[in-house]
Amino acid sequence: MPLSFIFPKGKKAFLNSIYSSLVNLFIPYKPLIVLEACTPFHLEHFRNIIYQLSLSDQYYIAVITPDNKGMSPLKNVSFYKTINDYPLYKMADVFISTEYNKIPFWFSCPSIYFGHGIGPKLDYVVNEGLLDYDFIFSPYRPAYELQTQALSKEKVIPVGLPILDNSSSRQQEIIDNYQLDACKPIIVYAPSWCNNISKVSDVKAIIAFLSTKKQFNIIMSPHPLLFEPNRCDGQVFFQKNSTFTDMHINLPKSKFTTLDLVKASDMVISDISSILFEAMALNKKVLFDGNKAIYEYSKALHIHEEVIQVCHTPCWDDLEDKTIENVIEFDDLHSQRERFINNYLFNNGNASTHFIQEVENILKRDS
Repeated sequence: MPLSFIFPKGKKAFLNSIYSSLVNLFIPYKPLIVLEACTPFHLEHFRNIIYQLSLSDQYYIAVITPDNKGMSPLKNVSFYKTINDYPLYKMADVFISTEYNKIPFWFSCPSIYFGHGIGPKLDYVVNEGLLDYDFIFSPYRPAYELQTQALSKEKVIPVGLPILDNSSSRQQEIIDNYQLDACKPIIVYAPSWCNNISKVSDVKAIIAFLSTKKQFNIIMSPHPLLFEPNRCDGQVFFQKNSTFTDMHINLPKSKFTTLDLVKASDMVISDISSILFEAMALNKKVLFDGNKAIYEYSKALHIHEEVIQVCHTPCWDDLEDKTIENVIEFDDLHSQRERFINNYLFNNGNASTHFIQEVENILKRDS
């Protein structure tokens, strides 16, 4: 009789159970938390979690990610490039991933999907892939409200976005790298990509407007797919060898993430991107680029109506428009924006604590 018949999850699951039991005879038991960050940037979302779990010394942590650069060696933490590198003798007690449909078929522990962005692309937050997970960690209210309509409330847990707990800045490093004038404010322009390219913002008009603002340091940090014409219906928004007079561009695979730039900035300009809302959470001055169409396409017009109440939008066609200068000097919507983001985002500033507490609750429930 084949093992797959005797053991429904197959030979690999059976061996995982046997090997891990043997190992635990010789090594003191601690719950093993497996975190899967499917891209290097997703690892940034787990960084605070990994540090805090390591310091607690109550758990073993296995991190599956293609690149763990920047992570110093930590107690009880092991890294693996892919799930295929993960050893069979390690029995996971909980598995957490930043992507849909990533649960290893041979794991027999509770699984958690961690929603890692807070941009209101609400046509994406409820996906059939969620059904494969035992729990959903939801970072912001609009996603939570939709997810709890599709799934039970016990399954969807409001957690927040741990990456925003650390507000430390690499500002001097960024100034040195781009040779910025330290006396000028830093403005970050972060346009997003959309699978319907007609809904992408009018990037050329905005760049033309920003190019006239010589009194500011302008850094453009586009979504990486805006550098790929084959993902933009052949249109060229940015090129990997792009250069701009008096402006700077953060290229794909740069040593700085867009969030690094946001933390170092005085002002952020964006559309529906998570970056717009992350900048609000980090208490930055924020301008909306005016792209209503992408909100409508993403089934988030109600969020658009809130955004335009808390963010000014320049008139990009009017080179004499002074919205940027006025908001830099006096941010009259600061209080309204603060109220908005604290209602929109769960546990702003202490999401890591809530994330770990909910993992511990799930481990206790399953023990």
